[in-house]
Parts: sequence; structure tokens; C-alpha cells
Amino acid sequence: AIALGKKANKGAMELLVSEVEMKHLLKHSDDLKSIEAILFGAAGLITEEDDYGIWLQNEFKFLSQKYKLQSISPNEWNFSKVRGSSRPHASLSILSLIVHSINKLNDLKTLDVSFFEQIELSPYWKRHTKFGVLSKTKNSISKGLIEHLKINVVVPYLNLLGRYYNDNSYFEKAQAILEVVKPETNSIVKKFVLRDFEIKNSYQSQGVIELYNESCKKKQCLDCHIGKKILNKV
Repeated sequence: AIALGKKANKGAMELLVSEVEMKHLLKHSDDLKSIEAILFGAAGLITEEDDYGIWLQNEFKFLSQKYKLQSISPNEWNFSKVRGSSRPHASLSILSLIVHSINKLNDLKTLDVSFFEQIELSPYWKRHTKFGVLSKTKNSISKGLIEHLKINVVVPYLNLLGRYYNDNSYFEKAQAILEVVKPETNSIVKKFVLRDFEIKNSYQSQGVIELYNESCKKKQCLDCHIGKKILNKV
């Protein structure tokens, strides 16, 4: 959920998942519409602009009483700095699809990049940006978002499995994914590129992000091989 929210809506997603328990979602994992009712309802984003919005609102009223769910304020969501499949409504529809699709896995250890590559928006969200608001073009899950999920969901999950089962094959699989995914283009990576660092893939970009957060920001230059090399030139 946090990965889907990205920087703009990370806080809202954290609030949302604090209100909704996974066990309640999984009880309805075979019914995408009920999952959407819970998530959109708890997110405070259901509006009765069309028949689907009205149905979800009614379903949420029933399920919120059953599970004692509360809605967060719709003002928690940031709409001004997001677009495409990163918009709040799109993110929640994708999160609903993930919960719905997880039920089809025989074993959670088989969760990998193909899991996200096979997910498609539901017919309603292919045609709408909000409840009752038709999209000018057909919506889809962008390749950029899929790669973002590979980096921020699949790779950490594989590393978790590697530690839990003490199995290096999971770490190797995680590294292999990062080596074929394009590097991120955020402000941290750009700092290194501007200083002539050649960053070819996400394995390297994740490395410089970690380096920046754990060494550069904390001014741990004397504990960093790169920092020492730069200082020796001064």
C-alpha cells in the first residue's frame, strides 16, 4: 500500500492500512467489489456519483458495521502532484486487485515479478478516473509503476524470505531483478549522475540511495570509501 502511495500519498496509505486489517480483506478475497468497498470506504473516497459508487457505499456501510471500520478524511489524499496510475483512486483499485489476486497463489513464496505484470485494471477503472468521471483515454497500469513495485515490494519481500528461510537463492533472485530494472530517476540518483556516476540499473541506483541516506545525509564521510577518496583529493 505504501509503495503504491509513493511519496505524495505515503502518509494517507499508512493511515488507511492502520484502519483495515488484512484478515478482513482476505475474507472477501474472491470478491473484488467487496474489497474495493472496504478500501475505498475506509479511504473516505467513495462518492455516489453513479451506480457503482452507490453500490460500494452501501456495501461499505454494511461491512464497516461488521468489522467496526472507520473512514479517514478524504483531505488526507494528495491529488495535485500525481497522475496516471499513481492517482489515489487508481492506486486503491490496484491495491484491491493485488489482494484479490493473492488468493489465487498456491504459495506466497511464489510471489515474483510476474505476479504484478499479470494484473490488469478492472473494467470500471479502465474507463474512470474517479467515481462517475469518465477517463479521456483507456486507463492502464504503467510500466513505470510495475517497475516501482518490483523494486519496492518484490525485492524487499524476497529479501525477507531469504532471511526467514536462511536461503541465499532469494537474495540472488532479488539482485537479479534489480540488475534488469531501469534505475530510478529521483532527486537522490540525479545528485550522483550529475557528479559523473554511471548508474545503469536499479541495483546501482538502490545502492546510491542507501549510500546517500546512511552516509551522505549523516555526514559519515570518513566511514565511506567514496568520501575518503574525495577528501584525499582536497
